[in-house]
This record gives sequence, C-alpha cells and structure tokens, in this order.
Amino acid sequence: RSGVSQPPFLLAIAGRYTDLGAEYNVRGLGRGDIAPEEITHYKDKQFWRPYFDRFLKKCEFNCCAGCKGWAMTPFVSPLAHRAKILHYNGRLKPDKAGRRSPEPVSPPANNLDAKQRAAREQVPLCSCGDQCLQECAAIWWEHLPAAV
Repeated sequence: RSGVSQPPFLLAIAGRYTDLGAEYNVRGLGRGDIAPEEITHYKDKQFWRPYFDRFLKKCEFNCCAGCKGWAMTPFVSPLAHRAKILHYNGRLKPDKAGRRSPEPVSPPANNLDAKQRAAREQVPLCSCGDQCLQECAAIWWEHLPAAV
C-alpha cells in the first residue's frame, strides 16, 4: 500500500541512494487493518513475532474498501519499538483517540461481542518489544505534555 508519486522520483534518482532500513519510516500507525501479504513480508524479513498473531482476527466491521473477511485487524506494526521515524498515516490519527496508556495490551479474549470486536478494529497496535504490543497512539502521547 504505497503512494503513486514514488515511481517518477525513483526514476530520477536511478539507484543512487542508500537504504536506511525499514526502521527509518515505520508507517501505517493510523491504519485499522493489515493485509496478509504485509504480514508475510514481515515474517520473511524476520520482523514479525509469533506473539503478534495472537492479536489478529479477520476484519469484520471497519475494513478498508474490499477488505472485509480478507484483511486482518487490528493493524500491527512489528518495528515500532526500533523506529527512527513513526508515520501515523491512515484514518486513525492519535490525536483523535485521546490520551492513551503506554502500558502493554493483552491479546483479546475469544468471546468478544460484535461491539467489542468493532472497537478493537479501531486501535492500531505497535510493538514495544518482541513479546509486547501497545496502542500506537500511546507512543505519540508520550511525547506531549500532560496538559495537551
């Protein structure tokens, strides 16, 4: 899921660049879902941890167009704890979520009702270690004064 403005730029630099690594633009922190292909990519690069699978369910309620029953929710960023730049692209911006606890979250119970499942699809999760996820919005709020 990338923008279409990059191909002309890539042609202009014609391979004259240095790869800074995936942690230099950890993106998607405002998204509600993640494509199975993205998870496969993270697994292939050994960024994904089996622990993260415990949080994922098929999208049912707040899916991207055409993603119901295919995409997984919530969005999980497996590189956030190593990020140099955090990019909150997507519709779930952290300022709209309100101040969040930086505490790790637990995997969801299997018996959530429809309202609870719909709500959890609206909470992107960021890694805080190999066996740790927290709400992505919490990272943003950590860097703002309490009065905001």
